[in-house]
Amino acid sequence: MKIHLITTTLFISICLYTNGQVSNAINGQSAKENRVSEKQSELIFEKTKVFPNNTQVSIAIIENGVTKFYGIKRENDSILTIDNHESVFEIGSITKVFTSTILANFVVNHKVDLDSTIFTYSKSTIKEDKGITFKELANHTSGLPRLPSNLNLLLVNPQNPYKDYDKKN
Repeated sequence: MKIHLITTTLFISICLYTNGQVSNAINGQSAKENRVSEKQSELIFEKTKVFPNNTQVSIAIIENGVTKFYGIKRENDSILTIDNHESVFEIGSITKVFTSTILANFVVNHKVDLDSTIFTYSKSTIKEDKGITFKELANHTSGLPRLPSNLNLLLVNPQNPYKDYDKKN
């Protein structure tokens, strides 16, 4: 939980402090174009210094429609810059931030009505169609269970409970 909070804080903070400077040559851009500001660098170090060794963070800084990537890895109690923007990560709870941001954007642009049922916009169904609305999903009052009923927590790795969970389950 603490790591997810730090990751979320790091992501939000970096987005708020973006000013278009960045530090390594990534994506074919010059080193000057890819430099993070001193303030961003300090923020990144401050938020990641408590991470365990071998932890990686991949950061996308978007400004004026241009995406710049910045990767770091904590190794031997040091923070190193790396090119990891094409790596695959488990992103966990930060998806909630992304999902809520997308929903808010859809509502503001009148593409989704919070009081509409989710099945108005999807062909998917669930066993007990209770007419779940986007608002209920967003504020966690839909009544849907937190975990799948067929996920046996006694038989899974607590560090990665969904590793072997698939459509067959």
